[in-house]
Amino acid sequence: MRIRFDVLDAGVSIPDVRDRFEPVAVEHAMEWTIVDATTPTRTLILVSKLGHCLNDLLFRARDSGVGP
Repeated sequence: MRIRFDVLDAGVSIPDVRDRFEPVAVEHAMEWTIVDATTPTRTLILVSKLGHCLNDLLFRARDSGVGP
């Protein structure tokens, strides 16, 4: 599961969230990680040989303001 939080309360940092969540994760034997969403992540995008698949991805990226 992936969850994104857009805003943390004033004075709460990502390390604070990790520290507070640790007991819950241990209790439920979770494998988890928390990362800053503003940190760039390398991404590989694969599409089929059909041009419409790539065109759709490029359109969606451009429409969202993320793409080229």
